[in-house]
Amino acid sequence: MKVTRMTGTIGAHITDIDLSQPLSAEVRDALIRLWHEHLVLVFPGQTRLTPQAHIDFARLFGELEVSSSLNSFSHPEHREIFLLSNEVKDGKPSETRDVGWQWHTDLAFSTRPARGSILHAKAIPEAGGDTMFANMYVAYETLSETMRGLLSQLWAVHDNANSDWHAVRAMGAKSAIVEEFIKKNKPVRQPMVRRHPVTGRESLLLSECFVRTIHGMSPQESKPLLDYLHAHATQPEFVYRHHWQTGDLLMWDNRCTMHKVVADHDDKPSADSGNRLRVLHRVTLLGEEELGVELAPQLP
Repeated sequence: MKVTRMTGTIGAHITDIDLSQPLSAEVRDALIRLWHEHLVLVFPGQTRLTPQAHIDFARLFGELEVSSSLNSFSHPEHREIFLLSNEVKDGKPSETRDVGWQWHTDLAFSTRPARGSILHAKAIPEAGGDTMFANMYVAYETLSETMRGLLSQLWAVHDNANSDWHAVRAMGAKSAIVEEFIKKNKPVRQPMVRRHPVTGRESLLLSECFVRTIHGMSPQESKPLLDYLHAHATQPEFVYRHHWQTGDLLMWDNRCTMHKVVADHDDKPSADSGNRLRVLHRVTLLGEEELGVELAPQLP
């Protein structure tokens, strides 16, 4: 393996490795060390990786999340794979074409946020659709001691009903599938500062996409602090921006990062619109601990 750092704070390219082949325990352990060090690992050129090989690779790093609420968005033959696509089928735009357009942490709206995510690029548009990742360790550590002390006492309300799905581009009412998913996932109270169960380092836990308020504060009180923290955490010095190529596989540590898709690609490409298709397969590593506390929907 060859390891190349991508920025001063986050991200590394891993080359000279074929993830479609079984990996030894030694290589697996080395990748885990690199994952904890760099937070985001990029494996370019993994065009031979099948959906089953993708799943097998992910299982090397922990238990997988299998959604029972969003089966309509899963791979038809592999429920472990969540399909992210802008492909239009039968004249209908994809339900996941606009997922992730705001900064977020995967599954933070659940009591067991994801440990990590492993995303494989199957089709990439000729322009647009980059993904950005922020180092939430550094975001926390560069705050003042006073601010860190305050945040260590606070919890935020993560609510899937606050999600950006079908709202970013004023798409109108949410689909029946998404509405049912929202009903099955009540708001969850998460700590604003979390300690990584392996490295022991503390980081911010934020989400533009899902955080509604700071628990115990009104929206008017919460907004200035949340706006400041999001701006602080996503400044260029803390961010890696990935420009996708077909076959790229990315894995990131969800416990200490935040990410977003840059919404500059076509979300409803037509048959004659050229190379604008964007299709990615995501396998999610289930979190190893119950972190959040489920709340009644009416609570602030």
